[in-house]
Amino acid sequence: MYLKRIEIQGFKSFVDKTVLELDANICAIVGPNGSGKSNIADAIRWCLGEQSAKNLRGGNMQDVIFAGTEEVKPTGFAQVSITISNENKIFPLDYSEVTVTRRIFRSGESEYLINGNICRLKDVHELFMDTGLGRDGYSIIGQGKIDEILSVKSEDRRQIFEEAAGISKYKYRRLEAQRKLSQAEENLIRVSDIINELELQLEPLSKQAEKAKEYLKLYEMLKKYEVSLGLNIIDKNREALEKLKEEYKILASDLERQKQKEKQVEDETNKLYVEIEKDNENIKKTSGEKNSAALLIETLKGDIAVISNDIKNKEEKIEEFKKEIEERLEKEKAQKEEFEKLNRELEYKNQVLKLCQKEIEKLNDELEACEVEIREKSTYLESLRDKISKSNILLSDVKSRIENFTYFEENFEEQKQKLATDLKNEEAKKSGLIEKIQKIKKQKQELESLLAKLKNEEQNKLKARDELAKQVEEEKNKYNANSAQMDGLSSKLAILKDMERE
Repeated sequence: MYLKRIEIQGFKSFVDKTVLELDANICAIVGPNGSGKSNIADAIRWCLGEQSAKNLRGGNMQDVIFAGTEEVKPTGFAQVSITISNENKIFPLDYSEVTVTRRIFRSGESEYLINGNICRLKDVHELFMDTGLGRDGYSIIGQGKIDEILSVKSEDRRQIFEEAAGISKYKYRRLEAQRKLSQAEENLIRVSDIINELELQLEPLSKQAEKAKEYLKLYEMLKKYEVSLGLNIIDKNREALEKLKEEYKILASDLERQKQKEKQVEDETNKLYVEIEKDNENIKKTSGEKNSAALLIETLKGDIAVISNDIKNKEEKIEEFKKEIEERLEKEKAQKEEFEKLNRELEYKNQVLKLCQKEIEKLNDELEACEVEIREKSTYLESLRDKISKSNILLSDVKSRIENFTYFEENFEEQKQKLATDLKNEEAKKSGLIEKIQKIKKQKQELESLLAKLKNEEQNKLKARDELAKQVEEEKNKYNANSAQMDGLSSKLAILKDMERE
């Protein structure tokens, strides 16, 4: 992995598009003061996601855009692209080269691109994480950075070690997983609250729906019964009215006949009166005829009284029928009014029913929406649980790595402390050794002088030894000579003894 290309346009002093082709052998960019070397470093840092204008030697982020000169107009945007070799697949992308681009406009809008695709700053950070190339990585070391690294706290130094050890990505993912986990827990709590609230609403809504359904059934039955009852009443009233009309027609015809009879009787009576008058005139003539006429008159009067009573009874009956018809008509009118009232109530109840049906449909829609939402929330909950389980697995892995790193760091700190202690001990030993060395030097000098004396003594002793050796050799020679002489004497003595025994 190495930096292959840098493209700068409108960034600080680079007004025109400038392309720097680099290969693996280039190790430095050199130039005189003011030629833009620091601006190249700032461009790389800015492209990697630097958000602090102070670290880019500016007051605000718009200061990185070329401000113009007396001869050149200012540009409206700044853009920097860096291309990095990815042949060893250090980046998790299926490309041999990775190009990261950052662009900013004077309006304040900015955008990031990875291989020409618009992305987020977060994606750029995650891409360079654990590679040492991020904005906070150790690949860009400015002036005073080494002193800063050496003088920072152990926690800050630990971040550098984590970045170098490739742990920061897992730590970031752990924090991201913890954030998502807390967010998921909050979502779960919110979903639980919504489910509880919906469950609380579900029971009364179900009861209301059951009541509404029961009401609809009863209302349909009531409507049928009311309609059938109204129709039955109307039919009965119509039948009774027709019957009354028939009876009225019969009574009217009877009355007409009675009137005709009455008229006939009156005519006959008038005729009789005329005849009576004639008879009265003739009575005078004959008394016998008078008595018979009187009897006839009495008979006719009785018939007239009977007919009059019959007519009176018929008229009374007609009046009763008229009253009954009027009562029936009034009753029918009242029934019609009642029927109209029932119709109005029926229409009102139909409207109420429609409203209730709409409300029930609305409640059913809300209930279905709630059920759909509950299913969606349940699905989301299951996915969250899966994510949580995966996050827990990843978290446990990260924790184990962090524990290993913590163990490594603790061992490092222990070794560091041990080395510091050993260094102090070594320093103490060193000072002691220096003293010993000085003492040894003195002893050496003394020993050297003593050695010189000993050498002299040794030389003297060697001389004495040589002399003694000469003396010993002489004595040895004498001894050998004496021994040879003694051997000769011994052999002679033995010969003499043998001779004496013989």
